Amino acid sequence: MGSLGKLLFVIFIIALVLMAGPWLLIWAINTLIAASMVGAPAGAFVPQIAFGFWTWLAAVFAGGFAILPLSRRS
Repeated sequence: MGSLGKLLFVIFIIALVLMAGPWLLIWAINTLIAASMVGAPAGAFVPQIAFGFWTWLAAVFAGGFAILPLSRRS
């Protein structure tokens, strides 16, 4: 694999993580909320976070702010 192929592969992996990471965070929160409702009365309201651009963007910002203080330490 040439250097261009390696570069494109790395860019693809980074883009995949940046796009899929927030979506996986939202999915995990929805799964945890549903799992915490086990044993709730039948018909209980189980809140769900909608999958959309704005919730994805909010997850990106939340993740960015979560790691920001760690990146400033030296």
